[in-house]
Amino acid sequence: MKHRFLVTALASIMLASGVGTVATTTSQTVQAAPFNKRKIVNQGYYVECLTDKKIKLAKIHWRIPHYKSWVTRGYYIPKNSIVYVKRMGTDFGWYLKTSRHAKTTYTVLKKFNDYSWFELW
Repeated sequence: MKHRFLVTALASIMLASGVGTVATTTSQTVQAAPFNKRKIVNQGYYVECLTDKKIKLAKIHWRIPHYKSWVTRGYYIPKNSIVYVKRMGTDFGWYLKTSRHAKTTYTVLKKFNDYSWFELW
């Protein structure tokens, strides 16, 4: 008897609180989320971007395991170039390719939290 009363009481509380939240959410206006390139670039795949500045790069020579890889020689990409960028929290941080299916991968010699050198295309 106690369990039946307890179950019905909890069910009525859940229904009452669920109806109240539905009524309040439908009365609010919907606003678009602010554009955030940090969220888009950090998803783990390459994103097409346009450079805002002249960027210094270093070519990555991949080895397995990846922590044994190294970088060589500085390259420069001019301003307003279309590149493919992704940011990972491991190894080199910023990864850049000059075309979608390029074999060569570069790392951008910028800080991990610097998103000012490119725009999403």
